[in-house]
Amino acid sequence: MSLLRAASRFGSAAAARRTAVVAKAPTAPFARTFVTRSLPRLGHNLEDHYDMAEFMCKMHHPLGEYLIWAVMCSGFLVSFAPMMH
Repeated sequence: MSLLRAASRFGSAAAARRTAVVAKAPTAPFARTFVTRSLPRLGHNLEDHYDMAEFMCKMHHPLGEYLIWAVMCSGFLVSFAPMMH
């Protein structure tokens, strides 16, 4: 019986030390921070066909794209042309 009593005391002391270490552990290692990345989502690459079907099937008129390029170029010219003068 004394052998069982000693083993139970030794086991309970070791378990108390283990739980104390676990209780003092900081937050989980899987906590998200500023620099963590999300896991890549492996899709079927058909999102563009569903979201922009006319663009993907070349059914759109290019005037809208030309307009966007004109706005970007004019923004560049308005901001940098006076500095280059």
